[in-house]
Amino acid sequence: MEKLPVIFRRPRGKAMFENDDVTAVFPTVEWGPGTPLTVYAHVGQHGGACYAWYRDTIPAKREEHAELLRELTGIYSDASDPDAVELVVYKKITPQHRAAARESAR
Repeated sequence: MEKLPVIFRRPRGKAMFENDDVTAVFPTVEWGPGTPLTVYAHVGQHGGACYAWYRDTIPAKREEHAELLRELTGIYSDASDPDAVELVVYKKITPQHRAAARESAR
């Protein structure tokens, strides 16, 4: 099963009252031209984001992103789906993630 990196972020300077503020970032999947990151949130589902947005957020704690990770696991890791992937949680975007995103955009 292919592995798919995911990073969980939340708004900077905002107290966490609801886990709906947590966004999953897929650093190796470019959303489209000029939009380097694919993101996912409870509200709005899939979308795109730029690195400026990413830098304006902070890492979400495990207890803050647990519900969103369960939701994503249900979407991406269904063993009966031949395109299923294993989600691997990272704390931040790495140079390897950026290189993989550039490569997948080609």
